[in-house]
Amino acid sequence: MARFGGANLVGAIVVFLYLAVAGQESPADVREDLTRGAAILLVYLTVSGVAGLLLGLRELRALAWWREGRPPAPAERIATLLLPRRFLLLSLLAWAGGNVVFAIAGIIEGDTARDVFRSTVGTVLGAMATGAACALLLDRALRPAFARVLRDGPMPTVALGVRQRIVLAWALGSGVPLVAIAAAPLGPDEPTVFDLAVLAAIGLVAGGALLSVATRSVSDRLASVRHALARVRAGNLDAEVPVDEAGEVGTLQAGVNDMVRGLRERQVLADLFGRHVGADVARLALEGGVHLGGEQRHVSILFLDVTGSTWLAATRPPTEVVAMLNRLFAVVVHVVEDEGGWVDKFEGDAAMCVFGAPASLADHATHVLRAARRLRDAVDTIDFGIGVSSGVVVAGNIGAEARFEYTVVGDPVNEAARLTEEAKSRPRRVLAAQRTVERAAQSERDCWRSAETLPLRGRPEPTPTFEPMLSRRDE
Repeated sequence: MARFGGANLVGAIVVFLYLAVAGQESPADVREDLTRGAAILLVYLTVSGVAGLLLGLRELRALAWWREGRPPAPAERIATLLLPRRFLLLSLLAWAGGNVVFAIAGIIEGDTARDVFRSTVGTVLGAMATGAACALLLDRALRPAFARVLRDGPMPTVALGVRQRIVLAWALGSGVPLVAIAAAPLGPDEPTVFDLAVLAAIGLVAGGALLSVATRSVSDRLASVRHALARVRAGNLDAEVPVDEAGEVGTLQAGVNDMVRGLRERQVLADLFGRHVGADVARLALEGGVHLGGEQRHVSILFLDVTGSTWLAATRPPTEVVAMLNRLFAVVVHVVEDEGGWVDKFEGDAAMCVFGAPASLADHATHVLRAARRLRDAVDTIDFGIGVSSGVVVAGNIGAEARFEYTVVGDPVNEAARLTEEAKSRPRRVLAAQRTVERAAQSERDCWRSAETLPLRGRPEPTPTFEPMLSRRDE
């Protein structure tokens, strides 16, 4: 209500200055008019003030939800957004009533038609100033309430839009002084250059203030949008813009929040996708799309399988077995990724790891052999075997259009799986195909020694194998 009263005071000042400058003979004439109409003015201000107070309090009941600290009902949300317009209408009604009262009083007192017209012009100028100031000031004051009302998304456009705010600001910043200057010749005497200069100065000062309020009501909101987008660009997807306007800018604010929300959901999905299929596979799918089939790649395969898993499942609670496997696989993921490989899949108590696909890896044989030795040395709480092989595979999406996975298929996969079973009975629990060791760097080959040539199930020729040198722990 204080802002409403302040807006009306602005209008009263505009009327006084207009009547004092635009066409009055002297300040004494102004004082005479004010003295003559003082009684009427006092009565009207009392009546209109009481009526305005009661009507204003009635309108402010729309903010009952705010005072009570509860969410607004649908009707209260609309009523809150309409408050600037409601108070604008109250202000215009008050000034229109005053215009009628003073025009009738002027006619009764014997004023000329020109005097009545001049006072009417002054009242219209005051109404324009008051209405613009009232709507813009209340819109700014109620921004916290608007933000709460619009928290669940933009409402239908019921608030003042950008164009309406600028028009209101223009009405006071340009319209009022231009009308005043145009109506100045309607006074008893021709206005002087000084009179017109004073009117122009009034327009510059008052108009500048109101234009500042109008533009800030838009620029402040756009600044919050710009800052939020800067945070998103920097990678902060927690950025959010308070939606405190139900017009075009509010739609923009809500759109930015929807965009950021969509980016957060996409990030979560990408993270989950990457955890399920691996970061490299996820990146490949996001960048190039997916299709069935694949390409030939020369890779190295590491296969790991837990020894005695059937006995473990029969003698330990399922939750304990899962916890043991998760601890083992956590080490597997860390070591394999550290060596540039990728965990293709977990198969119950086994894991299949690929080095060289989907991301190319130079000297993948050296990396897979080093990963096998590191895994064997890193875990001693559960027994498992490791088989390693290298060769040409087909790497790509296998399955159907409705359900597929990225994996590798080929003889090295089968060979690594068979070597894993044989490795479970070896001292170091690790066996590698000879062709893998031969492709590795000399520094890594020195860590391996020749083992047996083993016939492997499903393979036509025996496989020459190597195993790591015994460590002090194995001797």
